[in-house]
Amino acid sequence: DAQESRGLGDVYKRQVCIVKHRHAWMIRAISRKLGIINRFDCHPVLPMQKEPRKVREFRRREQEILDTALKLFLEQGEDSVTVEMIADAVGIGKGTIYKHFKSKAEIYLRLMLDYERDLNELLHSADVDRDKEALSRAYFEFRMRDPQRYRLFDRLEEKVVNCLLYTSPSPRDS
Repeated sequence: DAQESRGLGDVYKRQVCIVKHRHAWMIRAISRKLGIINRFDCHPVLPMQKEPRKVREFRRREQEILDTALKLFLEQGEDSVTVEMIADAVGIGKGTIYKHFKSKAEIYLRLMLDYERDLNELLHSADVDRDKEALSRAYFEFRMRDPQRYRLFDRLEEKVVNCLLYTSPSPRDS
């Protein structure tokens, strides 16, 4: 019985690893195809160097756009939300959104990247390194902590993949 239980744990670990690698590979591939991977990499800052105020403000506004978009997507559904609605909710012009993101699909992708980055940090935490059984628990707890958000990101992933596979990307989405 204990051996069978341990075997199931191994199966879950393998599934988590497969899912983790599939998501990471897919997001990197999509990012490269859209030409936006470098924009989402960490921005290294030298230790004794402070970012200029304009750069800090640009990043703060970008994060505010993402937070607002996520909130609207969860409340109203991603198909109902337009870039203009996001801009209005943030209190900026629609053109300002396009200074940060090429399209609504890029907003989707950035939200997915941030979500996957959070998951990756959890899966590489010290707790998971110490307790191998914690890997599967951590993965499923993370995904089920906010089921509505989990379902949103599954839908967004499907939209981004379908957009890339079946249509040519347009510079501006609604």
